[in-house]
Amino acid sequence: MKIQGTDPESPILDADKHIDENGFVVDLSPSDIFREMALDVDFGEEECIPEEPFALSDVEKFVEHIESYTRPPQPWKANHKPVHGRPPLSHFGNKYSGLLGYLVDIVLAAGFDTFYQRSLRCKIVQEAIEELGVQHVNFKRPTSRFLSRFLNWEIENEFIKLIWQKTQTASYKERLRFSRMRAEKNYASGEKFIDEAFSIYSKLLVVRVDLGFKKAVRDNLSLEDVRGYFKEFLKLKRRKQFKGVFEHSVGYIRKLEHKSRKGHHYHLIMFFNGQRVEDDYYYASELGKFWAETVTKGKGVFHNCNANKFGYRRCGIGLIDHTETTKRAVLTKLAMGYLAKSDELCKPAADKIRRFQRSLVNPRKSPAGRPRNAKIETI
Repeated sequence: MKIQGTDPESPILDADKHIDENGFVVDLSPSDIFREMALDVDFGEEECIPEEPFALSDVEKFVEHIESYTRPPQPWKANHKPVHGRPPLSHFGNKYSGLLGYLVDIVLAAGFDTFYQRSLRCKIVQEAIEELGVQHVNFKRPTSRFLSRFLNWEIENEFIKLIWQKTQTASYKERLRFSRMRAEKNYASGEKFIDEAFSIYSKLLVVRVDLGFKKAVRDNLSLEDVRGYFKEFLKLKRRKQFKGVFEHSVGYIRKLEHKSRKGHHYHLIMFFNGQRVEDDYYYASELGKFWAETVTKGKGVFHNCNANKFGYRRCGIGLIDHTETTKRAVLTKLAMGYLAKSDELCKPAADKIRRFQRSLVNPRKSPAGRPRNAKIETI
Protein backbone atom coordinates (compact mmCIF):
# COMPACT_ATOMS: atom_id res chain seq x y z
CA MET A 1 0.00 0.00 0.00
CA LYS A 2 1.07 3.60 -0.46
CA ILE A 3 0.78 6.59 1.83
CA GLN A 4 0.38 9.96 0.15
CA GLY A 5 -0.06 13.43 1.62
CA THR A 6 -3.23 15.41 1.16
CA ASP A 7 -1.74 17.13 -1.89
CA PRO A 8 -2.08 14.75 -4.89
CA GLU A 9 1.31 15.95 -6.15
CA SER A 10 3.07 15.04 -2.92
CA PRO A 11 5.66 12.25 -2.60
CA ILE A 12 4.49 8.73 -1.83
CA LEU A 13 5.76 6.48 0.96
CA ASP A 14 5.60 2.71 1.07
CA ALA A 15 3.90 1.33 4.18
CA ASP A 16 2.76 -1.95 5.63
CA LYS A 17 -0.59 -2.59 7.25
CA HIS A 18 -1.22 -0.45 10.27
CA ILE A 19 -1.80 -1.95 13.71
CA ASP A 20 -3.39 0.49 16.12
CA GLU A 21 -2.71 0.71 19.86
CA ASN A 22 -5.52 -1.74 20.58
CA GLY A 23 -4.11 -4.49 18.36
CA PHE A 24 -6.68 -3.81 15.63
CA VAL A 25 -5.22 -4.47 12.17
CA VAL A 26 -6.37 -2.23 9.35
CA ASP A 27 -5.00 -1.71 5.85
CA LEU A 28 -4.96 2.05 6.35
CA SER A 29 -2.15 4.18 7.75
CA PRO A 30 -2.95 6.86 10.36
CA SER A 31 -2.94 9.44 7.55
CA ASP A 32 -5.32 7.33 5.45
CA ILE A 33 -7.70 6.95 8.38
CA PHE A 34 -7.52 10.69 8.93
CA ARG A 35 -8.60 11.37 5.36
CA GLU A 36 -11.01 8.41 5.21
CA MET A 37 -13.09 9.67 8.12
CA ALA A 38 -12.73 13.36 7.13
CA LEU A 39 -11.01 14.17 10.40
CA ASP A 40 -8.69 16.85 9.07
CA VAL A 41 -10.31 18.91 6.38
CA ASP A 42 -10.26 22.58 5.57
CA PHE A 43 -13.31 24.42 6.89
CA GLY A 44 -14.31 25.62 3.45
CA GLU A 45 -13.12 29.21 3.86
CA GLU A 46 -11.81 30.99 0.77
CA GLU A 47 -8.86 32.13 2.86
CA CYS A 48 -7.82 28.60 3.89
CA ILE A 49 -4.28 27.59 2.99
CA PRO A 50 -3.91 24.20 1.25
CA GLU A 51 -2.77 21.25 3.34
CA GLU A 52 0.93 20.48 3.67
CA PRO A 53 2.25 17.94 1.11
CA PHE A 54 3.82 15.98 3.97
CA ALA A 55 1.36 15.66 6.83
CA LEU A 56 2.32 16.07 10.48
CA SER A 57 0.94 12.60 11.08
CA ASP A 58 3.52 11.30 8.60
CA VAL A 59 6.25 13.08 10.60
CA GLU A 60 5.10 11.08 13.62
CA LYS A 61 5.14 7.86 11.61
CA PHE A 62 8.61 8.69 10.26
CA VAL A 63 10.10 9.16 13.76
CA GLU A 64 8.32 6.04 14.98
CA HIS A 65 10.07 4.10 12.21
CA ILE A 66 13.48 5.52 13.15
CA GLU A 67 13.09 4.68 16.84
CA SER A 68 12.40 1.03 15.99
CA TYR A 69 16.01 0.52 14.84
CA THR A 70 18.62 -0.97 17.18
CA ARG A 71 21.22 1.39 15.72
CA PRO A 72 20.84 4.69 13.83
CA PRO A 73 19.84 4.06 10.19
CA GLN A 74 21.87 5.81 7.50
CA PRO A 75 20.16 7.23 4.42
CA TRP A 76 23.53 7.19 2.64
CA LYS A 77 26.04 4.33 2.96
CA ALA A 78 28.98 6.34 4.30
CA ASN A 79 31.34 3.34 4.29
CA HIS A 80 30.85 2.71 0.54
CA LYS A 81 32.83 4.22 -2.31
CA PRO A 82 31.27 7.52 -3.46
CA VAL A 83 29.74 7.67 -6.92
CA HIS A 84 29.52 11.13 -8.50
CA GLY A 85 30.50 12.74 -5.19
CA ARG A 86 28.14 10.81 -2.93
CA PRO A 87 27.82 7.24 -1.60
CA PRO A 88 24.91 5.00 -2.63
CA LEU A 89 21.56 5.21 -0.88
CA SER A 90 20.63 2.57 1.66
CA HIS A 91 17.21 0.88 1.72
CA PHE A 92 16.17 3.45 4.34
CA GLY A 93 17.51 6.23 2.12
CA ASN A 94 15.62 5.03 -0.94
CA LYS A 95 12.45 5.20 1.13
CA TYR A 96 12.91 8.53 2.88
CA SER A 97 15.81 10.62 1.57
CA GLY A 98 13.81 12.43 -1.07
CA LEU A 99 11.23 13.41 1.57
CA LEU A 100 13.50 14.90 4.23
CA GLY A 101 13.17 18.39 2.78
CA TYR A 102 9.40 18.22 3.04
CA LEU A 103 9.62 16.87 6.59
CA VAL A 104 11.90 19.69 7.71
CA ASP A 105 9.74 22.31 6.03
CA ILE A 106 6.56 21.10 7.71
CA VAL A 107 8.13 21.03 11.17
CA LEU A 108 9.64 24.49 10.66
CA ALA A 109 6.38 25.92 9.35
CA ALA A 110 4.38 24.47 12.24
CA GLY A 111 5.88 26.93 14.74
CA PHE A 112 5.38 24.70 17.79
CA ASP A 113 6.12 27.34 20.42
CA THR A 114 3.85 29.87 18.72
CA PHE A 115 0.95 27.50 18.32
CA TYR A 116 1.07 25.71 21.69
CA GLN A 117 2.01 22.44 20.05
CA ARG A 118 3.84 19.84 22.10
CA SER A 119 4.07 16.76 19.90
CA LEU A 120 6.68 14.49 21.43
CA ARG A 121 7.99 13.12 18.13
CA CYS A 122 7.73 16.40 16.23
CA LYS A 123 9.53 18.13 19.09
CA ILE A 124 12.64 15.98 18.74
CA VAL A 125 12.68 16.61 14.98
CA GLN A 126 12.54 20.31 15.75
CA GLU A 127 15.44 19.94 18.21
CA ALA A 128 17.53 18.08 15.62
CA ILE A 129 16.86 20.82 13.07
CA GLU A 130 17.94 23.51 15.53
CA GLU A 131 21.09 21.64 16.55
CA LEU A 132 22.12 21.31 12.90
CA GLY A 133 21.44 25.00 12.31
CA VAL A 134 18.81 24.54 9.62
CA GLN A 135 17.00 27.85 9.21
CA HIS A 136 13.51 28.77 8.13
CA VAL A 137 14.46 31.44 5.60
CA ASN A 138 11.02 32.18 4.11
CA PHE A 139 7.85 31.78 6.18
CA LYS A 140 5.46 31.58 3.24
CA ARG A 141 7.52 29.06 1.29
CA PRO A 142 9.84 27.40 3.81
CA THR A 143 13.07 25.95 2.52
CA SER A 144 15.92 23.96 4.01
CA ARG A 145 19.34 22.80 3.05
CA PHE A 146 17.92 19.25 2.87
CA LEU A 147 16.25 20.20 -0.41
CA SER A 148 19.75 20.13 -1.96
CA ARG A 149 20.18 16.60 -0.71
CA PHE A 150 22.76 15.49 -3.30
CA LEU A 151 25.23 18.01 -1.86
CA ASN A 152 24.42 17.36 1.78
CA TRP A 153 24.32 13.61 2.31
CA GLU A 154 26.51 13.87 5.42
CA ILE A 155 24.02 16.27 6.98
CA GLU A 156 21.17 13.86 6.21
CA ASN A 157 23.01 11.03 7.95
CA GLU A 158 23.73 13.23 10.96
CA PHE A 159 20.11 14.41 11.05
CA ILE A 160 18.75 10.86 11.22
CA LYS A 161 21.38 9.90 13.79
CA LEU A 162 20.35 12.80 16.05
CA ILE A 163 16.69 11.84 15.86
CA TRP A 164 17.48 8.21 16.65
CA GLN A 165 19.64 9.17 19.65
CA LYS A 166 16.86 11.35 21.06
CA THR A 167 14.35 8.48 20.79
CA GLN A 168 16.58 6.19 22.87
CA THR A 169 16.67 8.32 26.02
CA ALA A 170 14.90 7.19 29.18
CA SER A 171 12.88 10.41 29.41
CA TYR A 172 11.55 10.00 25.86
CA LYS A 173 10.54 6.38 26.43
CA GLU A 174 8.81 7.27 29.69
CA ARG A 175 6.77 10.05 28.05
CA LEU A 176 5.88 7.69 25.22
CA ARG A 177 4.65 5.11 27.73
CA PHE A 178 2.38 7.66 29.43
CA SER A 179 1.09 8.78 26.04
CA ARG A 180 0.10 5.22 25.14
CA MET A 181 -1.55 4.71 28.52
CA ARG A 182 -3.60 7.86 27.98
CA ALA A 183 -4.65 6.65 24.53
CA GLU A 184 -5.76 3.29 25.91
CA LYS A 185 -7.80 5.06 28.59
CA ASN A 186 -9.41 7.36 26.01
CA TYR A 187 -10.24 4.46 23.71
CA ALA A 188 -11.79 2.41 26.50
CA SER A 189 -13.89 5.38 27.56
CA GLY A 190 -15.13 6.05 24.02
CA GLU A 191 -15.83 2.36 23.38
CA LYS A 192 -17.81 2.13 26.61
CA PHE A 193 -19.92 5.12 25.58
CA ILE A 194 -20.76 3.60 22.17
CA ASP A 195 -21.56 0.16 23.60
CA GLU A 196 -23.74 1.67 26.31
CA ALA A 197 -25.59 3.85 23.79
CA PHE A 198 -26.35 0.86 21.55
CA SER A 199 -27.51 -1.16 24.57
CA ILE A 200 -30.15 1.50 25.22
CA TYR A 201 -31.07 2.67 21.72
CA SER A 202 -31.78 0.30 18.83
CA LYS A 203 -30.58 2.89 16.29
CA LEU A 204 -28.19 5.81 16.54
CA LEU A 205 -27.83 8.74 14.19
CA VAL A 206 -24.11 9.58 14.24
CA VAL A 207 -22.96 12.98 12.96
CA ARG A 208 -19.40 14.28 12.65
CA VAL A 209 -18.72 18.00 12.62
CA ASP A 210 -15.44 19.90 12.81
CA LEU A 211 -15.81 23.18 14.70
CA GLY A 212 -13.22 25.91 14.21
CA PHE A 213 -12.70 29.64 13.90
CA LYS A 214 -12.30 32.09 11.04
CA LYS A 215 -8.77 32.95 10.07
CA ALA A 216 -9.29 36.61 10.97
CA VAL A 217 -9.81 35.76 14.65
CA ARG A 218 -8.25 32.35 15.31
CA ASP A 219 -4.71 33.60 16.04
CA ASN A 220 -6.01 36.01 18.65
CA LEU A 221 -7.90 33.36 20.62
CA SER A 222 -6.28 31.87 23.70
CA LEU A 223 -6.73 28.27 24.72
CA GLU A 224 -9.08 29.44 27.46
CA ASP A 225 -11.13 31.39 24.92
CA VAL A 226 -11.56 28.28 22.79
CA ARG A 227 -12.54 26.13 25.75
CA GLY A 228 -14.98 28.83 26.83
CA TYR A 229 -16.76 28.66 23.49
CA PHE A 230 -17.28 24.92 23.81
CA LYS A 231 -18.60 25.36 27.35
CA GLU A 232 -21.02 27.89 25.89
CA PHE A 233 -21.98 25.32 23.25
CA LEU A 234 -22.92 22.83 25.96
CA LYS A 235 -24.74 25.49 27.98
CA LEU A 236 -26.82 26.91 25.12
CA LYS A 237 -27.87 23.53 23.73
CA ARG A 238 -29.95 22.97 26.88
CA ARG A 239 -32.13 26.01 26.21
CA LYS A 240 -35.68 25.49 24.97
CA GLN A 241 -35.26 27.54 21.80
CA PHE A 242 -32.75 24.98 20.54
CA LYS A 243 -34.86 21.98 21.45
CA GLY A 244 -35.50 21.22 17.78
CA VAL A 245 -31.84 20.35 17.25
CA PHE A 246 -30.92 18.72 20.55
CA GLU A 247 -34.16 17.19 21.80
CA HIS A 248 -33.19 13.68 20.75
CA SER A 249 -29.44 13.91 21.40
CA VAL A 250 -27.92 10.92 23.18
CA GLY A 251 -24.47 12.31 23.92
CA TYR A 252 -21.17 13.28 22.34
CA ILE A 253 -17.45 12.53 22.02
CA ARG A 254 -15.11 15.37 21.20
CA LYS A 255 -11.41 16.07 20.76
CA LEU A 256 -9.60 19.42 20.98
CA GLU A 257 -6.75 19.92 18.52
CA HIS A 258 -4.55 22.68 17.18
CA LYS A 259 -3.06 22.91 13.72
CA SER A 260 -0.82 25.69 12.47
CA ARG A 261 -3.14 26.39 9.53
CA LYS A 262 -6.45 25.94 11.34
CA GLY A 263 -5.77 27.10 14.86
CA HIS A 264 -7.66 25.49 17.73
CA HIS A 265 -10.63 23.39 16.64
CA TYR A 266 -12.85 20.56 17.85
CA HIS A 267 -13.64 17.23 16.24
CA LEU A 268 -17.15 16.45 17.47
CA ILE A 269 -19.08 13.20 17.13
CA MET A 270 -22.67 13.66 18.32
CA PHE A 271 -25.18 10.85 18.72
CA PHE A 272 -28.97 11.08 18.35
CA ASN A 273 -31.79 8.60 18.90
CA GLY A 274 -32.14 7.01 15.47
CA GLN A 275 -35.73 5.98 16.17
CA ARG A 276 -36.68 9.66 16.33
CA VAL A 277 -34.44 11.33 13.73
CA GLU A 278 -32.70 10.06 10.61
CA ASP A 279 -31.47 12.99 8.47
CA ASP A 280 -27.80 13.09 9.45
CA TYR A 281 -26.87 15.77 6.89
CA TYR A 282 -29.50 18.11 8.33
CA TYR A 283 -28.46 17.60 11.94
CA ALA A 284 -24.76 17.98 11.16
CA SER A 285 -25.50 21.22 9.31
CA GLU A 286 -27.66 22.52 12.15
CA LEU A 287 -24.91 21.72 14.67
CA GLY A 288 -22.41 23.60 12.54
CA LYS A 289 -24.67 26.62 12.14
CA PHE A 290 -25.39 26.58 15.87
CA TRP A 291 -21.64 26.78 16.52
CA ALA A 292 -20.84 29.37 13.86
CA GLU A 293 -23.80 31.72 14.30
CA THR A 294 -25.09 31.29 17.87
CA VAL A 295 -22.16 30.12 20.01
CA THR A 296 -19.32 32.11 18.42
CA LYS A 297 -21.54 34.92 17.07
CA GLY A 298 -20.10 34.76 13.57
CA LYS A 299 -16.49 33.98 14.52
CA GLY A 300 -16.79 30.24 13.94
CA VAL A 301 -16.61 27.97 10.92
CA PHE A 302 -17.53 24.31 10.54
CA HIS A 303 -17.24 21.31 8.26
CA ASN A 304 -20.12 18.86 7.83
CA CYS A 305 -18.42 15.46 7.52
CA ASN A 306 -21.75 13.70 6.90
CA ALA A 307 -22.10 15.58 3.63
CA ASN A 308 -19.27 13.43 2.25
CA LYS A 309 -20.13 10.11 3.88
CA PHE A 310 -20.89 8.31 0.60
CA GLY A 311 -17.34 8.99 -0.54
CA TYR A 312 -15.83 6.98 2.32
CA ARG A 313 -14.71 3.44 1.62
CA ARG A 314 -15.60 2.62 5.22
CA CYS A 315 -18.36 4.71 6.71
CA GLY A 316 -19.04 4.79 10.43
CA ILE A 317 -21.36 7.80 10.52
CA GLY A 318 -25.00 8.33 9.59
CA LEU A 319 -27.87 6.11 10.71
CA ILE A 320 -26.58 2.88 12.32
CA ASP A 321 -28.73 0.03 13.57
CA HIS A 322 -27.47 -1.93 16.58
CA THR A 323 -27.35 -5.07 14.38
CA GLU A 324 -25.05 -3.43 11.77
CA THR A 325 -21.86 -4.75 13.31
CA THR A 326 -19.58 -3.67 10.45
CA LYS A 327 -20.68 -0.04 10.68
CA ARG A 328 -20.33 -0.18 14.44
CA ALA A 329 -16.79 -1.49 14.04
CA VAL A 330 -15.87 1.37 11.72
CA LEU A 331 -17.42 3.88 14.12
CA THR A 332 -15.53 2.49 17.11
CA LYS A 333 -12.21 1.45 15.60
CA LEU A 334 -11.69 4.22 13.05
CA ALA A 335 -13.86 7.29 13.72
CA MET A 336 -13.78 7.28 17.52
CA GLY A 337 -10.48 5.39 17.65
CA TYR A 338 -8.69 8.13 15.78
CA LEU A 339 -9.86 10.73 18.26
CA ALA A 340 -8.41 8.61 21.08
CA LYS A 341 -5.11 7.81 19.35
CA SER A 342 -1.85 8.13 21.24
CA ASP A 343 0.12 10.58 19.13
CA GLU A 344 0.55 14.00 20.67
CA LEU A 345 -0.01 16.06 17.56
CA CYS A 346 -1.05 19.58 18.43
CA LYS A 347 -1.37 18.93 22.12
CA PRO A 348 -2.16 22.18 23.98
CA ALA A 349 0.71 23.50 26.08
CA ALA A 350 -1.17 23.00 29.34
CA ASP A 351 -0.62 19.35 30.21
CA LYS A 352 -3.75 19.10 32.34
CA ILE A 353 -6.11 20.12 29.54
CA ARG A 354 -8.38 17.23 28.54
CA ARG A 355 -8.21 17.01 24.76
CA PHE A 356 -10.43 13.92 24.58
CA GLN A 357 -13.75 14.00 26.39
CA ARG A 358 -17.14 12.32 26.21
CA SER A 359 -20.48 12.89 27.86
CA LEU A 360 -22.69 10.45 29.71
CA VAL A 361 -25.29 8.58 27.66
CA ASN A 362 -28.72 10.19 28.03
CA PRO A 363 -31.28 7.62 29.27
CA ARG A 364 -34.34 6.78 27.20
CA LYS A 365 -37.48 8.75 28.07
CA SER A 366 -39.37 5.47 27.93
CA PRO A 367 -37.91 2.28 29.47
CA ALA A 368 -39.72 0.11 26.90
CA GLY A 369 -37.64 -2.47 25.06
CA ARG A 370 -35.16 -5.08 26.11
CA PRO A 371 -31.36 -4.74 26.45
CA ARG A 372 -29.19 -5.59 23.45
CA ASN A 373 -25.72 -7.07 23.45
CA ALA A 374 -24.58 -7.17 19.82
CA LYS A 375 -20.83 -7.48 19.41
CA ILE A 376 -18.95 -5.51 16.79
CA GLU A 377 -17.06 -7.52 14.23
CA THR A 378 -13.52 -7.28 12.89
CA ILE A 379 -13.19 -5.32 9.67
